[in-house]
Amino acid sequence: MKRCRSVAVVLASSVCAALPSGASAQMIVLSDDFETGDLSRWSRVVQAPSGSIAATPAAAFRGSYGMRVVDADGGTGRDSESYVSFSLPQSGGDLRLEFKMRVSASNDAGDVLPAEIMMLVSGDTVSAASFGLLPAAGIQLSGHDARRNFTSRGMGPGLGGGWNDVAVVASGMGTTAGRRELWINGELRIEQQVDWDGASFSHVKLGEPWGSTSWEGVLEFDDVSVRWWADGGSGGADAGMGNGGGGADGGPPDAGAGGGQGGAGGGGGSAGVEGQLTGPEVLRVGCGCSAGASALLLLPLALTALRGRSGRSRACSSGR
Repeated sequence: MKRCRSVAVVLASSVCAALPSGASAQMIVLSDDFETGDLSRWSRVVQAPSGSIAATPAAAFRGSYGMRVVDADGGTGRDSESYVSFSLPQSGGDLRLEFKMRVSASNDAGDVLPAEIMMLVSGDTVSAASFGLLPAAGIQLSGHDARRNFTSRGMGPGLGGGWNDVAVVASGMGTTAGRRELWINGELRIEQQVDWDGASFSHVKLGEPWGSTSWEGVLEFDDVSVRWWADGGSGGADAGMGNGGGGADGGPPDAGAGGGQGGAGGGGGSAGVEGQLTGPEVLRVGCGCSAGASALLLLPLALTALRGRSGRSRACSSGR
C-alpha cells in the first residue's frame, strides 16, 4: 500500500503544480457537524439563565445531531444570550465562517445576531462582520472598522423557510483594503468595503451572541466550518460555498452553489481545493488551486488511468 500511496501523492502534487498560478493556501480552522453529541470542539460555551444551547437530534440538518439555541426571555445586549465561540490562531488574512441554519421559531420582533467574526483593535474586542436577522424576514451585515466606527446594512428578503447555507466573510484583515460579505445559499447578498489597518482576528461566535429585548425564538445550526486564507483569493467573492448551497428547503448537503466540500469558486478567481480519495486507504490532499481547474476532479481520473493501465498492479495487491 505504501507504493500506491506514494504514487497518489505524486499525482496530486503534479495536478496542483500544473494548475495556473495565483493560488492561495487555505486552512480549515474549525469543522463541526456536532456528531459528537456535544459542543466540545468550541473554545467557550455561554448559556443564558433562561435560555438553552445544546447538540440535539432535533436540530440535525444531516446526520444525528445539530446545535439548537433557544431564547425564551428576550434579554438584550451582547453576551446576554446563548452561543459558542472559537478562538482564532490567525491574526490577518481572510476568514470565512459558514454553516447551515434554520429558524425553527421566532416571534418576529426585534433583531438577533446568529453569527459574528470578532477582531482586536488596539486591545479592544469588537465585531468585524456580524450576520443579523431583522423583523419581517430581513437580513443584515454589520461591523466595525479599525477606528471602531460601526456601519450596518440591511435588506430583504432574508432566509428561506427551511435550511439555508449562510457564510460570513471578513477578508483583508489588518489592511486598508478590508471587505465584509454575507452569502445566503450561494448568492452574495451584502458586501461592504472597510479599513481594517492594524486590526487582527480574535474569535468567531455562533448561536445568539446578541439579541434585542423583544426577540424570542429557536435557532438551529449544523455543518459549521471556519476557513482561513493567508492572503488574497480567499473565501470571499472568488470562492464557492464550501458546504454546498443546501437551499431554503435543505436539499442534499453537497448539491448547492459552489458544489460540495471545498468547491472551487467562480469568476476566474483563486479558491482553495480540498480533495478526498476513498478506497483501501483514504488520502487527503489539500492545495490552493485556481478556479480554472480542480484537483478534486483531475486526481481521481489520474488514479483511474493508472489502475487501468496496471490492472491493479502487483505492488498494490501485495501491500508493498
